Amino acid sequence: MDVGGISSYTNYLQSQNTSASKLKESVDGKDYSQASDEELLDVCKQFESYFVEQVIKSMEKMIPK
Repeated sequence: MDVGGISSYTNYLQSQNTSASKLKESVDGKDYSQASDEELLDVCKQFESYFVEQVIKSMEKMIPK
């Protein structure tokens, strides 16, 4: 089992500022109905990073100590 790889990826995600509060700040109160494709893609990438971060955290909790 490559626990070091999981930790490395988690550190990478954290370095990308993917916390829920950062995501919420960037999305709250904005009207994306007229947003460009680039802006929408950026928000999608932020959400994807947050989602993967949460999955990794859940997986780490399941690793026996």
